[in-house]
Amino acid sequence: MTAVPPQSYRQTDSPPNSPAQRKTRIALAVEGAIAATEFNQLCLRAGKPPRDLVKLTKALDHSLFCVTARKVSNRELVGYVRACGDGVFNAEILDLIVYPREEQGEAIKKQLILRLKREVRRTMPKCAISAFALPEDLVLLLRANFEKDPDGIRAMALPLGGWADQPALYLVHGEPD
Repeated sequence: MTAVPPQSYRQTDSPPNSPAQRKTRIALAVEGAIAATEFNQLCLRAGKPPRDLVKLTKALDHSLFCVTARKVSNRELVGYVRACGDGVFNAEILDLIVYPREEQGEAIKKQLILRLKREVRRTMPKCAISAFALPEDLVLLLRANFEKDPDGIRAMALPLGGWADQPALYLVHGEPD
């Protein structure tokens, strides 16, 4: 086996590890939950509205787990996705958020999804994984081997007030906008 000499760079190129070539290093981790305030800060930076802290805290505490993406240099949260479900048969992917100004935004989203899928498969091998996707994430989820529901989205909602004389359940059928 012969050793391959290191490739030299031209003087017009930036030297390796120069500020021009350095990318922000990101670390992924599986966590139980994060603080609601930290989640809201990520939402604000990503251009999404913040959520009610009391409701958000309850939602985050009752998640199965979350996968975070943080800058290695200062542990700043730059990406997040969480899984909810029954812990056995069903898991739902929620809150896929990445700070869009990161130069590696799409790659971070992809790694978050792949890491979440791997964790679900490790902890719940026979679990079905589903996701409601924003239009900009649909291509990414298709590449991660998710399939669009062939019949469109089928969901039911119970409006506030519940068991009134009027029909309380509404069936929604069709492709997402």
